[in-house]
Amino acid sequence: KSAAAEMGPLTFVSARYLLAGVCIFPFALAEFRRKNAQLARREWLLVLLITVIFFAGTWLQQAGLKTTSATNAGFLTGLYVFFVPLIVFFGFGQRPHPVVWISAPLALAGLYWLNGGIDRLRIGDALIVMCAVCWAGHILLLGHLARVTGVPIFVSAVCFTGAGVLATPGALLAESPHWLALVHGWFPIVYSSVLSTAVA
Repeated sequence: KSAAAEMGPLTFVSARYLLAGVCIFPFALAEFRRKNAQLARREWLLVLLITVIFFAGTWLQQAGLKTTSATNAGFLTGLYVFFVPLIVFFGFGQRPHPVVWISAPLALAGLYWLNGGIDRLRIGDALIVMCAVCWAGHILLLGHLARVTGVPIFVSAVCFTGAGVLATPGALLAESPHWLALVHGWFPIVYSSVLSTAVA
């Protein structure tokens, strides 16, 4: 939300994920070499798909924050907790463990109370809900790729960097970012890049 006051959503996504990619790539390459990994063509295509989904989710979230409150965004983003088992059930025909059907609503109730409820709904809230659907797809694909490739840090690093690369042309063409915006928004960029993306 702080970054949204300084720059456009694509500018923030570009800066955040390019910096995150730089931070995590040494660890990703070390993991890739240590495990002598070999990704098949199908796995690379899934990495591309997860990167596009990840980019879309972040862009929608950041765009939504332009017109909604941080309180609403916090709760609505957390809807991915509920969307994951729904996608697994309706999309893949797999029955989640019964405890999931109890835990997911409890998690949503916890998020609701933790956020102190939600404010009046705005157009940005619809974008945040769509972002939560993207996060759910991202979580499922990342879990699958982590299992089949054995290099989750490498996959994440490619995903982060790819999202930054996808955001850059749109930022330059549609938002015409000024370096002063990046300077004024340095703290949310660094915090979200280093701590909530690379470290997490």
